[in-house]
Amino acid sequence: VSSADLINVASHKQRLWFIEKASTNAWYLGTSSISGAATKFTLGDKFRRGGKLQLIGTLSQDSGDGLDDVLCFVSSNGEVVVYQGGNPDDPNDWSLVGVYRAGAPIGNRALIRVGGDLGILTERGIISVQQLMQGGVATAERQAITDKIDPGIIDAFKTYGTNTGWEMVVHERTRQALVN
Repeated sequence: VSSADLINVASHKQRLWFIEKASTNAWYLGTSSISGAATKFTLGDKFRRGGKLQLIGTLSQDSGDGLDDVLCFVSSNGEVVVYQGGNPDDPNDWSLVGVYRAGAPIGNRALIRVGGDLGILTERGIISVQQLMQGGVATAERQAITDKIDPGIIDAFKTYGTNTGWEMVVHERTRQALVN
């Protein structure tokens, strides 16, 4: 794969993972590598609602960096595919946790780390991946990180949703999430 075709990167279990734009392919490097040959990991059959791979991130059950960390792949149609383990080449160290349904993400930078959790900026607000995994989309939306400002996000999405540049970042010092 050409590096020009790679978007979004995540570090998981000492591996760098990348998304190939306009596809359902993720690519990963060898353990502790920052360059070299990448290996393809296809997610197309996991996206039951279709779409392309859009976001990737690591979620931790205990807010740390350890054995309970899982890797989350998010499709353009809002499906979240979660894997546990560290080596996708070893079936004893790589397994599917589940496929969860959320709202469609807004943009290619619609994922932030909140403690050990991941927040996804969707057309219906910012939802927690942990809540999505525990109670489904209805629970995640009802208890959304942004439940008090969701009407503003939904209105902004209706007005500006097709514009490029949607992005979320965390301002660590003030512990704020900023949505552009």
